[in-house]
Amino acid sequence: MLERIPARRAELDAAEERLAKELEAVRAEGEEFGCAERVLIRLNAQIEAEADETYGPAARQVAGLAVLLVPHREQGMDGTALPE
Repeated sequence: MLERIPARRAELDAAEERLAKELEAVRAEGEEFGCAERVLIRLNAQIEAEADETYGPAARQVAGLAVLLVPHREQGMDGTALPE
């Protein structure tokens, strides 16, 4: 019986070392995903801001309907024409 205790202790020590390495790898990967998520959120916000600037005035809600604050006008368009 006394011989089995050190053998089992060695097995447990090896398992502890293996699990500690796995835990370290999992934490590192989690940090990488956190960084990637923050970058994607920032890029998405930039893209949305650029799209708002590029595509003209934003629509707002009026009485539950989306309405342009200032209708789009293109060059050569009749000033009395209504937006589609």
